[in-house]
Amino acid sequence: MQRRNPAWLRECMAQGKHYHWIRKAPLGHNLLNVGIYAATFALIAATIAAGGRFHPGLYIPVASLIFALSFFSLFILVVHEASHDMFVIAKDNARRRFWNRVFGWSVALPFGVHYIRHWEEGHTIHHLHPIEAEDPQAFNRITGPALWKMAAIFLIVPGYAFVHRIISKRSVTQTRTGPGVLIGFFAVWVPLMVLTGALIAWTVPVALLLGLQITLVLNQFKGALEHGGEIAFEPNPLLRSRTSFFPFRNLLMPWNITLHFEHHLNFSVPWYDLVRYHRDIRGLVPAELQSEIFNRDILAQLNGRKGRLPVIENVTTFENESAAARP
Repeated sequence: MQRRNPAWLRECMAQGKHYHWIRKAPLGHNLLNVGIYAATFALIAATIAAGGRFHPGLYIPVASLIFALSFFSLFILVVHEASHDMFVIAKDNARRRFWNRVFGWSVALPFGVHYIRHWEEGHTIHHLHPIEAEDPQAFNRITGPALWKMAAIFLIVPGYAFVHRIISKRSVTQTRTGPGVLIGFFAVWVPLMVLTGALIAWTVPVALLLGLQITLVLNQFKGALEHGGEIAFEPNPLLRSRTSFFPFRNLLMPWNITLHFEHHLNFSVPWYDLVRYHRDIRGLVPAELQSEIFNRDILAQLNGRKGRLPVIENVTTFENESAAARP
């Protein structure tokens, strides 16, 4: 017998149809996203150009943070939205797919990521089978001491971002990507750091490297908040994600990426409508689940103290599934 989601979850999913990208005007949607894309690259370029104008003690920490937030922002907005065929939209499916690939590759390749395997294909797997063996994001969910240790290594050990890219554990999907993206990763970063150091100031490659490593820290925190710890083992795939609220979330985790429960309910809702979607479904989520699904205790989640949802028949179980039968 086919398993059926509980009624409240089905209603939450249905609410997302009102915000589907297909209802958007392509011109306005595309101008917004491409405008942010261009502005972010302009900010990166301006920060690089400013390398020789400020004292190293000021430039390095400030520029590192600007670079990190810019890199992270680009990946969330461009690669993630493109993987759902909605960074840019068009009535013609082939045109939409082509331009999402163009923009997706433009950001994914510099970070050594195969856009097609890891995102266009892999992110679909992530939504169908979240945190299972074939999911490319299956290993980005560590919490507790292991998370803090990794964050410290990224921040303290110069160049560890490059080492991590080579030694990091990979999913079944990622093993099919080949060496090309790794070559692309080094082909972008090594010349960029050498040239900016030689032509502008030594502080620029230092800040770029730190920015890259801070980006990886942010990505580890992002994964822990979304699917970390016991959350990954919920029997229902739709309940394996959490939404997180915390101060400065729009700066540290931009484009509403922390509204992750909503995103997994309907991944065709553009980033700018996720807050509205959240407001629509908040009252539909059972009271006993609200503080878990809409999490504000992020330290508990990062430290792995947040567990699975309570077993409540027809609420956290599939319909007609006995609570006693739940693993």
